[in-house]
Amino acid sequence: MDTLPLETLQHIFQLACTDGAYTGCSLSLVSHAVRTIACTARFHSVSLDASLHRLQVFVDLYQRECDLGQKYKPRVRHLHVSFPFIPPRNPRASDLQPTATPEYLSAAQTLFQLVAADLVTLVVQFTNGGSMNLPLIARPFPHLLEATFVGVQDFRTLLSTSEDANSATPLFPVMSHVYVVPSRRPGALCLPFWAANAPRATHLSVSRAEDHLEEISAAVGVRVRLERSWYRMNVDWDRDPGPPSPPTFELPLTPTYPSVRHLLVQPGPGPVGARCGNAWMGHNQRRLGLRQMGRSCRAIGVEVVEAEALVYGKSIYETVRHGWLARINDSGDAMGFLGAVAHRR
Repeated sequence: MDTLPLETLQHIFQLACTDGAYTGCSLSLVSHAVRTIACTARFHSVSLDASLHRLQVFVDLYQRECDLGQKYKPRVRHLHVSFPFIPPRNPRASDLQPTATPEYLSAAQTLFQLVAADLVTLVVQFTNGGSMNLPLIARPFPHLLEATFVGVQDFRTLLSTSEDANSATPLFPVMSHVYVVPSRRPGALCLPFWAANAPRATHLSVSRAEDHLEEISAAVGVRVRLERSWYRMNVDWDRDPGPPSPPTFELPLTPTYPSVRHLLVQPGPGPVGARCGNAWMGHNQRRLGLRQMGRSCRAIGVEVVEAEALVYGKSIYETVRHGWLARINDSGDAMGFLGAVAHRR
């Protein structure tokens, strides 16, 4: 190691530090010399379970490393942060939960201010369903290429009070891949927000897509009329959907998200209980609508991939984290990590 150029060693360390910071922490314990050389790559990828203590400790550590005045500054290129639900010690008390305190909010905002200039991939997960009000974003992310958001109820709540959701300056000017796992609430997908703040995104991935069918269809400029066979309970989703419907002579729609040319849609798990009743009728109707949208999209040159449906009892949070790790070294122009489990319709 003593004979290798410094730049070569740093490149090797960067290739190794793609596991969410475990290797970076290990390198820092080898020796003072290795710790110094690995300074830039040590925080190359960070996976943070942002409990009250861990978040503050990491922010303090990263600030300290950045302020040491070293020639090579640490840079977080890939960040996965999970904001957990932390119940208050006294459930009957009116106090805010720890993740809603001014101290926690300040630490979270400081984290995003420190990493905004260097991030390439980002995952933000709210494990409590996104009911927290955490205005994290206060400045643009000039190099961010891929972002995943899970469980956010309203993406506008991620903006600090100084930022306008409809600002003329996009927050993610070069982002190409957006993956969103919204709630079932109407409007939770917030595609106008993404169209304004990620105007160059070409790949859009949406889980629970059947609950946001109209908004997704409008984004790419196609019409969807739900098929009359929606009442079927047991639909073979792996069968060939057959030829597209005959063309209709209607004026084309203006897409609300014109940069999107690749869609990956993942259906939700469906209603709980037996596969019968109005709930399942509506679910199957919307899934057939996804099929129809896919055929219409291909007719105008938009690629559509349908991923395997979500499954009850299988944590999407861990799936997202593993997918993020897999994508760190994958610079291909693919649909994202869900493409590995997707099958074309």
